[in-house]
Amino acid sequence: MWVGTFDHGIYRIYHNNVDHFDSVSGLSGDSISRFNEDREGNLWVATSFGVDRFGDMAVVSFTFKEGLCCPEASSIVASRDGGIWTGGDGALTYLRNEVVFCLRTGKGLPGSQVTSMMEDHAGRLWVGVDNNLWVQENGVLRRVSKMDGSPAGFVTGIAEDTESNVWIAVNSPHRILMRIEGRAVREEYAEPKMPRKVAPDPTGGIGLGILNGDLAHYRNGKAATYRFAHDDAALVNQLLPNSDGSVLAATTYGLIGWRQGKLLTLTERNGLPCEDVYAIAYDHEGNLWLYMECGLGEMMSADLQMWLRNPGRSVSIRTLDVLDGVRTGPAVFLGAAGSMDGRLWFANGHFLQMIDPAHVRRNLFPPPVHIERVMADRKSYPATGVASLPALTRDLEIDYVGLSFVAPQKVRFRYRLEGHDKTWQEPGTRRQAFYSDLRPGRYHFRVIGCNNDGLWNEKGAALDLVVAAAFYQTIWFQMACGIAFLALLWGLYRYRLHRLALQFNVRLEERVTERTRIARELHDTLLQSFQGLMLRFQVVDDLLPEGKAKEQLEQSLQRADQAIAEGRTAVYDLRSSATQTNDLAEAVKSLGDELATSESVAFRLVLEGEPKDLYPIIRDEIYRIAREALRNAFSHAEAHRIEAEITYGERALRLRIRDDGKGIPPGVLEQGRQGHYGLDGMRERAKQVGGKLDIWSRPGTGAEIELSVASAIAYRRHSGRSFFGLFRTKAG
Repeated sequence: MWVGTFDHGIYRIYHNNVDHFDSVSGLSGDSISRFNEDREGNLWVATSFGVDRFGDMAVVSFTFKEGLCCPEASSIVASRDGGIWTGGDGALTYLRNEVVFCLRTGKGLPGSQVTSMMEDHAGRLWVGVDNNLWVQENGVLRRVSKMDGSPAGFVTGIAEDTESNVWIAVNSPHRILMRIEGRAVREEYAEPKMPRKVAPDPTGGIGLGILNGDLAHYRNGKAATYRFAHDDAALVNQLLPNSDGSVLAATTYGLIGWRQGKLLTLTERNGLPCEDVYAIAYDHEGNLWLYMECGLGEMMSADLQMWLRNPGRSVSIRTLDVLDGVRTGPAVFLGAAGSMDGRLWFANGHFLQMIDPAHVRRNLFPPPVHIERVMADRKSYPATGVASLPALTRDLEIDYVGLSFVAPQKVRFRYRLEGHDKTWQEPGTRRQAFYSDLRPGRYHFRVIGCNNDGLWNEKGAALDLVVAAAFYQTIWFQMACGIAFLALLWGLYRYRLHRLALQFNVRLEERVTERTRIARELHDTLLQSFQGLMLRFQVVDDLLPEGKAKEQLEQSLQRADQAIAEGRTAVYDLRSSATQTNDLAEAVKSLGDELATSESVAFRLVLEGEPKDLYPIIRDEIYRIAREALRNAFSHAEAHRIEAEITYGERALRLRIRDDGKGIPPGVLEQGRQGHYGLDGMRERAKQVGGKLDIWSRPGTGAEIELSVASAIAYRRHSGRSFFGLFRTKAG
């Protein structure tokens, strides 16, 4: 029962005990107006000067003020009668059923500094005091000495093996191991060297913690050392044996041990919250409790067994910290003990801390989560429904809170902005979410939280966000930019074609000029000289009498006339086009009709598109390719139908010649016919005019030849056309 008073604070009544709280003990005011208990078990008190919260602590502390016999707790051991012994500088304290019994220096304690302690199978207390070892018999401490009567030394560890031998690790003047029978030291062992902690092995022998941070096992006069990876400053703080002969050790570099000859190590890499472990103890459920620099951790029995079988796996450890009443620190000698009632006791060097694992209250209420505020570019927006944010929002902050008062500092969160975050974000205890790179669009923000015991509120809180788009972020603007970019590329492409056509035309004009010059030179020099020479030979022929010589000379003159005629034809071909007009289609049709002399071969010309004016040189080369293809088809294909197709396209001029004959043999198609250069000549002419020649044929299925020449090369442009005309679409 809680009783509030007008000016004397609060009285709490339970069983036959009464506690009093006022402003002197920390209450905000002595005048109490109201009590209220929330669903998590917190008691809220309204006073004249504020509001105070009372809550249960998982870990309770016992200090000199609560009745300990000295302000130091450097060693602790559990008694078989349910009590707890703890020792420090100047006193030895015994706690049982809220009763405290003290042995102080000069008043029952034969010395000052209490070091290591142990209770043996007979219930006798062994305790190190200063440089001596004492055993309690019939309520009296009796001294244990060496065989020569000298002190045993400064005791840092005590253990009893399965054969009731008592083993001690001492540091006086060197660290050695001793075995005791009765009340005297019987043997001293030089190996293993530098022992610091001792623990019994239920299967025989003893386990040892070495000063350098390693572990050892001693049995039947033989010592085995287990070496671990650690730095030079490593220390073994406590050994904890198990019934199967394995042992665990609390060290400055984690939880270590050995099991069936296998080394075990648990550090921050596989789940330990921090690596400086002061003490360890089992509860009645087999769970392992670790008293660490960062708090008190609990490893469940199932996780412990899995880790013992597979030391490399990660484990989950529930950790209690200062918000749960934990105030850790190292005990110089022995820092953990479990009393008969199931409570666990830990010494931190200054006082005792106790936890009752069976009665630790769990917070079963997931915290409600609430979104408090939305800030975008330092401007506040509604935190419910849909928050509409302006275009070009840069700095977005979403504030949220988890409503748990047991330990609000331990409430953890997860959030996710759907449409932006691919996975849940883990901010820990931070209560803000920040974004600086949101694009226009609709988003859904979710946040969930868990209480101090890790229970999550999966529903959490949610908020819809809409980020407006600037004009240049709209889909229409982006499409327009895309179209403009494509138009620019198309213009550059057409401009490039225009430049190539100009360069090609220049080369064509050079070729035409060169051909004309060659034809003129041939006509004016070689042919005229031959003609004059012929006249002289004709005079000689007239002077010769009839006879064989005259007959031979006349034949030579006839052949010379024929050669001069062929030369004139070649000069004519150089100076003029191969076709009589500029109409390529008419020239091809005339050629096809001329070749189609057989009634069994049908020739047809297909014309597509509006005929366009062609460059003469290009027209002549195309015509010669067509002539070679048609002559081959009529001469070698044995076809019934031959077709020529001319297409005046916007992008290219195409010439196709196909037949239904016997086809071109693969060898001839690839390498040409021995001693013939028709196919090779066609390919060379196509290459010269910048065209592409493709030939398809299979035996028995005919053949098809296609020549394609870009329009910028094939078509003659009018000189008055502007550059911008390149971008206009031509009709065709």
